[in-house]
Amino acid sequence: IPAVRTNLLDAIAKQVNGYHLRPELDYDYEYVRKRLIFEALSQGVQYVCNNAVEGDIAEFGTASGFSSYTIARALSCYQQMYQEFMARQGLAPKTLYLFDSFEGLPSPLDPVDTTSPNVRTGRWKQGDFTGLTQTELHALCGSAYDPDHVRTVAGWFKDSLPALVPGVKFALIHLDCDLY
Repeated sequence: IPAVRTNLLDAIAKQVNGYHLRPELDYDYEYVRKRLIFEALSQGVQYVCNNAVEGDIAEFGTASGFSSYTIARALSCYQQMYQEFMARQGLAPKTLYLFDSFEGLPSPLDPVDTTSPNVRTGRWKQGDFTGLTQTELHALCGSAYDPDHVRTVAGWFKDSLPALVPGVKFALIHLDCDLY
């Protein structure tokens, strides 16, 4: 079993947790960008739980684990908050599916990708955006949400999607895929 970089996981958790109380003193683009991602994903999970939307939650492209952990924290909070309502609607606890190659970007071969300014200038290339390992991502999200309901799925999307159990439905999908 590969070693888990606990200091990295702690740093991600601290960053996400800090959004609950940190006052904004001046415009910090990176902070505001992450805050908006945090709010959008949290609100999406809240909507799915509050309205008893059938299906699980998936993220495609996990990289640093920031958005995955945000979703896991929101699931933990909102499923507890709306537990009775969701149970009355016949919904079981949601599973969080996290899809990633865990190898960074694939080789940009699709014509749409080769004409992208990010690919043409070399800003995005094969292997970029490699983040947490599959074990680290599961440990991070499993620290916020029931680890038995966190599934990390390794592989390229074209290969991993067909491997899903037939009948799996998603109530919310977060796509963070940079290439076709």
